[in-house]
Amino acid sequence: MLSTRFLMVFGLLIFLSVIISGCAQDIPSVLCHDPDFQCYMNQSMRNLSVVRENIGYWSTLNIVTQVLVAVMGIISTMVIALQGDENKHWTRPVGIVATALVTGLSSALVSFHVPESIDKLIDIAGEITVSLNNFDYQVERLKAGRSSQQVEAAYKSDAEFREAVNSLTQNFANSQNKIKMEMLRIRGTAARLNPAPAKAQPEKRSHWLGQENTS
Repeated sequence: MLSTRFLMVFGLLIFLSVIISGCAQDIPSVLCHDPDFQCYMNQSMRNLSVVRENIGYWSTLNIVTQVLVAVMGIISTMVIALQGDENKHWTRPVGIVATALVTGLSSALVSFHVPESIDKLIDIAGEITVSLNNFDYQVERLKAGRSSQQVEAAYKSDAEFREAVNSLTQNFANSQNKIKMEMLRIRGTAARLNPAPAKAQPEKRSHWLGQENTS
């Protein structure tokens, strides 16, 4: 009987671990071609949306787990206080299971660094917002009131303008890639990937947001 209860508690903890590790979303990758500034900004907004969804997920998980820990702690204390010879056949196993859940859930919060992950995601959301606002400001300065068609024509005919566009989008793509790496660290995969920093290539015509295009 005790081994069955132990297996049930262990299975529940494994299930919670899978939920914690597998449900958070990742920042998707997309290929943007210069001088399509709107593509870069749209992707950055999608990145921000993904980060905010992750903040909501981890925050909900944190609150629900803390509530469960509090409820299980109350139940454990109550059944221990009520335990006697006549009712120990149910108070004892209930108390053991409740205590095990309190310990297991509390350890899960610490092991998965849930509060730290929430704080880091909030920082990432701030980084994306600042980077996007700065990119939008630089784009408007670079366009100088020109339409999309005029920007496209200038990109093809004006080498200095093309260099400025490539440099701006390269820097923006690199900043988004750094954010991608920070998201991977939160998911615990960066240590295995160990990506090497990319060198600046001002002449590139397109960039991966999330994975740089080296072709």
